[in-house]
Parts: sequence; C-alpha cells; structure tokens
Amino acid sequence: MYTTVVALFVLIGCKEQKEDVAPTAFTLNVDASYLTTETDNWVFIHNPDGSLVDHKTFESGDVMIFDKTESFTGDNFSVTIFNYAKSPTFNIYGLKSYVVENFGQEWTLKGQDEIPISDPVETGNFTVNVTDLPTTLYARSLSSRSGLWSHWTTNTEAAPVIREGDVDFLLSVETEIGLPKYKMIENVADQDVYNLSVANDFLDFDRFVDVSFPSAKDVRLYVLGFDDDQSVGSFGYILYNNLVYDKPLRSNMPIGLLNRFNKYNISLSVPHNGMFIQYSKLGPAPTSINLQFDNTIVVTDKSINNYTYTTSNPFNMRKTEFHYINNVIDGMRINWKVYAPGGETKINGLPDEFYSQYTAFNMDSLSHWKSEFDITPNVSYSGFIDEEFKGKEKNNSEIERYTISVQ
Repeated sequence: MYTTVVALFVLIGCKEQKEDVAPTAFTLNVDASYLTTETDNWVFIHNPDGSLVDHKTFESGDVMIFDKTESFTGDNFSVTIFNYAKSPTFNIYGLKSYVVENFGQEWTLKGQDEIPISDPVETGNFTVNVTDLPTTLYARSLSSRSGLWSHWTTNTEAAPVIREGDVDFLLSVETEIGLPKYKMIENVADQDVYNLSVANDFLDFDRFVDVSFPSAKDVRLYVLGFDDDQSVGSFGYILYNNLVYDKPLRSNMPIGLLNRFNKYNISLSVPHNGMFIQYSKLGPAPTSINLQFDNTIVVTDKSINNYTYTTSNPFNMRKTEFHYINNVIDGMRINWKVYAPGGETKINGLPDEFYSQYTAFNMDSLSHWKSEFDITPNVSYSGFIDEEFKGKEKNNSEIERYTISVQ
C-alpha cells in the first residue's frame, strides 16, 4: 500500500511539473537554403508598444523556440530578422520586421532560389539615327528583349550592342501626350545602319488600355513587353520608359500595347494629395485601369519607435521602410522594412549585446523612406505570411496590385 501511494505521488508530481512548462509563443525554423556563412544573423521579438521581449542569434539549420513568458504584454508581437554583411566598400545592415498576429505559430525562413545569370556573347553593333525627333519628347527608349539600351537623352543617334539571340530592337517615342509611336527593327546584323523618320517609319501602337486617375501632373509609367518564350520579370522590350517629371496636368491616359506581346510588366504611379497611387501588373494586360481612389493616408509620426498614421479607408496590409546611409562611417547602409496587417507597429530598442557588437548602429538615425498601403482586392496579410514563411506557392506569373505610397 505504501509503495502504491508513493508511486501515485511521483506520477502526479511529474504531471504537475510538465504542466508548468511555459507554452511556446513562436517557433522559427531556419532552412538549410538560408545561407548564413557570410552574414551575422539575429532575431528580435518586440511587443506592440516596441519593448524588447527576447532575442537570439542563428545559423542555417537552427530551430529557435521562444517561450510565452510574462514579458509578452500584448495580443500579438513582431519578429525582426537581422542580417549584417561587410564588403570592402560597405557595411550593410538589413532588417525585416513582421507582425505575428497569433501566438503559437511556426514559421520557416528559406533562402531565395538562385537564378542563373548568363552574359550573352556580343556579336556586333548597329547604328540608329532618327531624323525628325521633336525638341519636346515625353518618353523615348531603344530596347531589346534584354531590356534598356538607350534613353536618347542627348541626341537622336544610338549605337547599341548586339548580343547572341538578341537581334530584334524596339524603338518607342511619345511626341505628344497619349500618342506614342513605335518602330520594331528585326533581325539586326553587325554594322547595320538605320536612318528613320518618326513621321514616315514609326507606327501607332496596335491597341490601347484606358487609364483614369485623379487629376495629376508628373505621372510615371513603365511598361515592358515579353515574347512568348520569355518569363515575366524585369528585362524585356520597353514600350514606355517614362521618367520625365514635368508633364502637364491630366486625369486619363491611354497605354499603347503591341499584338506581338501577350504578357507585360506594367507599373504606374500617380501623385495625389501628398501620396502616390500606384498600380502594377504582371501577365496579360488589363482591359482598363481605374485609379480613382478617395483614400487619404497621412503618416503623422515617421519615426520607427513611435510610428503613427491616419487613414480614411481600410487597407489590407502595409510595408514601411526606414533608411540610413553614411559614407563617412565605413559606407554604412541600413535598410529596415516593417510588414504589418494594420496598427502602428513600434520598435523601441535592441539588446545591449547587439549595440556592443555594432557600435555604429543607431536607431535614432533612421529616416522614413516610404510607407506602402496595399488596397488590392482579395489580398491579405495572412496570405502574404503564408507565402513568405509557410510554403504557400507564390503566383509570380500574373500579379495585379494597387497600393498607396506615402513618403
């Protein structure tokens, strides 16, 4: 009988001890693909008010478990991933902060897939001379499927390089607002010379997409077209490379497209009431673009430790970026991005061990670069987190986004 009571007491005692273990607040797995051999790597946990909860250093393959202790004071918290890299010229500090909406989550930090980069063999040069470009040009570019070759910024003659497999070139100009023209030069050979006239050789674009927006000046437009065998990305034929900032007031504009291309990269930015309404689209071109939004967003405190804003309408998520550049102190570069579903995420400090190791790092030196508020239908912060950390596949081939940017 005595033995049975003792055994029962031991079992009960063990059970009570097990229940006293603190629950897990957050788990971060570092995948082997996340390379850390050339960087210092830390994770910081902060409460919503910005107070520091916990921190750890990490390497590839680590599993970091953060217990839910009394140091957590809110319903959510933020996780900041820090990387430091030193080059012969720069000291680069990269930080990304994410709001964790619920306790007990498990995320996996993975590296970016490496994209092989090849430098095609140069096979020659050719010359393009456009004889009747007007003095005022609103947009102009000369490009191939590999991207931009010339802005034609100082004259009407260009001598681009021909590379293997890259023999078709697109010339585009916008001599009047909303009236772009183009010339496609195909199968270019070494030492070819093309003497062209806008009036006689350039054609109207094949079709147009109508864009409406609040009346504005300095509308910025960038459009790439891609052949069917190309992936949609940052390198392609340039239909618009509109970087001129003195355009007249307008509230709509047509975007010209070519039947040759079935997929595009379209980027549009419209200044409005101290903000920028931004549109981006990867994939097939839309039939129209409506940027008539009445949202008003004001960032009332642009510091990272007391960030606040006001908004007249809801949004899906935001990304805020803080920068610091100092070429005197060893080429110091700090880029800090904060991702959040809403709210006013604050970060007030980092651990003493961190400041002892990085003596030049100063949070007070950070300046607000921009805040982007996503208003795209059917986009959510939780979906973004699922793509970043939970293995949900990203659809990079066809993406359409609407954001409001405040600088």
